[in-house]
Amino acid sequence: MNKTASPGRNRRGRRSRDVSKLGPDPVDLHVGKRVQMLRVFHGMGQQALADAVHLTFQQIQKYERGINRISASRLFDFSLIFSVPVGFFFEEMPDEVRNQAVSERYLTSAKDVTFPLNPLQRRDSLELLRHFYRIEDEEQRKRICDLVKSMSKRPTEDAPG
Repeated sequence: MNKTASPGRNRRGRRSRDVSKLGPDPVDLHVGKRVQMLRVFHGMGQQALADAVHLTFQQIQKYERGINRISASRLFDFSLIFSVPVGFFFEEMPDEVRNQAVSERYLTSAKDVTFPLNPLQRRDSLELLRHFYRIEDEEQRKRICDLVKSMSKRPTEDAPG
């Protein structure tokens, strides 16, 4: 016997989320962005990450955009690949998502949430950090920091004022 789901509910009677109308779940989008941030920081392409977990690069794209949810076992795989705890993927989540009741979140789109601009999530910042930490000479790293500070328009906290 085939039951037809009522509107807004799946075959098991659970509330379903129509992604075509709402867009990605804010939690899924946040977790996906954290995966993307780690991938870029480690200098991996989507294909390399996909190969590591036996997926297609298109699936990695969907994860990173929050279109597809990442299962617990896959999140565990990512934590091993990037050497971070599973909880890392949930850190720095906007309070408006973290504090929202589950029933409310099902009616919320990632478009409705303000994700703070984190400079460490920008590709150029991540690539700069990755290359910076490959410099073995600590004195060279210090000189680079001094150069960047001198080029910056903002005064540093260390500057006498």
